[in-house]
Amino acid sequence: PAPIAVDVYDATDSQDGLFFASESVLFASADKSSRTVATLEIIKLVNDSQLTYVPGSGPMELLRFGLPEAASDLRLETTLLGADFVQVDLGFALLASVPPGEHELMYSYIFPYDGAEASFIRTLRNEVNQLRVLAPTEVLTLSSDRLGAADIVAIGDRPYQLLEAEGLEVGDVVSFTLGGLPEPTLRDDVSDFFDGVRFEYAAPVGLGLMMVSILAYSLWRRFLPGGGGYSAGSGVRVQGGERRALRQMISDLEKSFKADDVTEGEYRRRHA
Repeated sequence: PAPIAVDVYDATDSQDGLFFASESVLFASADKSSRTVATLEIIKLVNDSQLTYVPGSGPMELLRFGLPEAASDLRLETTLLGADFVQVDLGFALLASVPPGEHELMYSYIFPYDGAEASFIRTLRNEVNQLRVLAPTEVLTLSSDRLGAADIVAIGDRPYQLLEAEGLEVGDVVSFTLGGLPEPTLRDDVSDFFDGVRFEYAAPVGLGLMMVSILAYSLWRRFLPGGGGYSAGSGVRVQGGERRALRQMISDLEKSFKADDVTEGEYRRRHA
């Protein structure tokens, strides 16, 4: 066969040559029963250097992406070969080498909301040449103090709200307000609860709820102002994000080693 040319790049763990040519965020739907918003993000990642980016050994040396607080059900698809990821505080880290050129990442997740309005705040870890934020007009209302009023565009036969920004730098903060989110009624909550109760248990559960209501009313009467009530203290939630990320990475590495997915030498190097 005729000879072929293979480009082999030197490696670096510096992210200086990486940036986002574009980032699109779609708030696709809102589920009132679970009070969650389904979100899809598509990123065009560019390495404009002549070096292949290889993740470093520490959590802060990984290529990280932000997620809303309490986001779950994260799924990732990418054109990068052999890519994997690990969730860290308020986001996830990509475990993949990034050779020079353009690469696409697409990931979806859901995040919870409370009430008819929610905030979506993102601190940029990479430069973003063009940012697009979309939401169907019938799902929610989309607004941003920084990006101005949303335009209405048609994608297929469906109208969407669109916010755009260009030339965003590392450390910039972009925030959006999601309004008009659907909320379940009391009837919906009761219906969802009893839908999960087997028929033969309906009567005992109903009686239990009645007794709880009577007890709650008695306590409310007892602890009215002037009735000798009490107040509960508040706690402080402490997050150990970096330590949790390291433990997760070590756990995943040990599973890969036991499954013979990595050599012993590679296992020892990454474990160290």
